[in-house]
Amino acid sequence: MSGKFKDKPFTNTPKLSPQHRQILDHLKCQGSISQLEATALHRIDCLAKRISELRLIHGYEFTKEWKTDVTGKRYMRYSINQEEALDDEKRIAS
Repeated sequence: MSGKFKDKPFTNTPKLSPQHRQILDHLKCQGSISQLEATALHRIDCLAKRISELRLIHGYEFTKEWKTDVTGKRYMRYSINQEEALDDEKRIAS
């Protein structure tokens, strides 16, 4: 990605896709999401890509945390900044 767009959302921000909306709704209700949850509950096959799009295109900030399940397999869990969730309420209302 070129330097001027590296960490800024695009000025001509497109609407949220249905998958983006599902992820944000899940984060608002549950607090965090993993790839397994995204696939099983929402049929989203590439959560990391959707999170990246939400961050780069729409300007959301996420926390990523590596977790380990009971079998020892590692996975990434994403959560949204609480201030971002409140700002999202304002974006939807306007």
